[in-house]
Amino acid sequence: MLGQTSGAATTKGIRTTSSLGWFQKQKSSPPSLQAFHLVYIGEAKIDLSSLTDQWFTIINPASGTYNKSRVRRLLEAMKGAKLSAAHAVTEYPLHAAEIAREAIDKGFRKLVLVGGDGTYHEVVNSMVDHESEIATSDVTLAMFPSGTGNDWVRSSGINKSVDDCVQRMADEQSILQDVGRFSYYDKNEKKSAHFLNVAGCGFDAYVEENYLKNNKTFGKLSYFSGLLKGLLTWENVEMRVEADDFQFEGKAFSIIMGIGKFFGGGMKVTPEAIIDDGLFDITIIGDVGKFEVVKVLPKLYSGKFTNHPKVQTLRTKSLRISSSAPIFMQADGELRGAAPFEFEILPKKLRILHGRST
Repeated sequence: MLGQTSGAATTKGIRTTSSLGWFQKQKSSPPSLQAFHLVYIGEAKIDLSSLTDQWFTIINPASGTYNKSRVRRLLEAMKGAKLSAAHAVTEYPLHAAEIAREAIDKGFRKLVLVGGDGTYHEVVNSMVDHESEIATSDVTLAMFPSGTGNDWVRSSGINKSVDDCVQRMADEQSILQDVGRFSYYDKNEKKSAHFLNVAGCGFDAYVEENYLKNNKTFGKLSYFSGLLKGLLTWENVEMRVEADDFQFEGKAFSIIMGIGKFFGGGMKVTPEAIIDDGLFDITIIGDVGKFEVVKVLPKLYSGKFTNHPKVQTLRTKSLRISSSAPIFMQADGELRGAAPFEFEILPKKLRILHGRST
């Protein structure tokens, strides 16, 4: 091991230290890397001893419910449990993906993501895109929720407790969960990406684009407010869904693809989904009127809305969606491009820490 340092070093714009000093002394924005041991992410030297047994923490301070003191407690608890080697703080969009890639390249095989569904989405896409170098199943992800909706963790059984998170890291209770791959169009160019929780097209993507993109400060309330505002202007769209021996064609309010159960701050949109069964759970909400939607709103949180006569559900490994008018898609709460969309399940692709599924 390269010895400890009490000062700081800078390399390629990345500042490193050896303690929690920033949290204790500074009020400015955090440096992008803080190390409990001498670990540099950049061109400087790195201590390669036992990195695969250490956790690297990636912190997104722009996530919806980020709380500095809570994150400090997490890092101190990890240090006390001898789990932590280093942590990094994101400074701009997509920085979490860059940090994760570099940490994995340097030898870390355990990552803690402090953020929301968007942070998880970003990092998982980076990992799958670079799987030819390191298999996603060789890296374990732990999620410490500090986002707006925190919907993925509801399906994984993880809660917001610092002690619970650290205990699960110590126990290393992990499973391999499914990942969804999808294609979409961006300015007539076909592109692809991945999601780990829920994707949807129709009303939910419309709300995300018009009412939530820059307004998720108030968590579940932000989603609920966006939903009500969106109902005032949304019009159902003619869509076509093809999956194995199933076909739907007609006006639809929303089509939802679930690996996990929850979206929108706790709405149980695919209530029977299981994160490691090798199948998408699909919910098709047909040509419902606005007053019908308002009437069944409470049932969105219990999952009982699927009993509505204009709602259909199915399970499938692949899916194709097209539409008569332009529609967009959200994946893990992140806006993507336009239809047509194609989906396929990648079974048991991602190693995650988990608790009891809800």
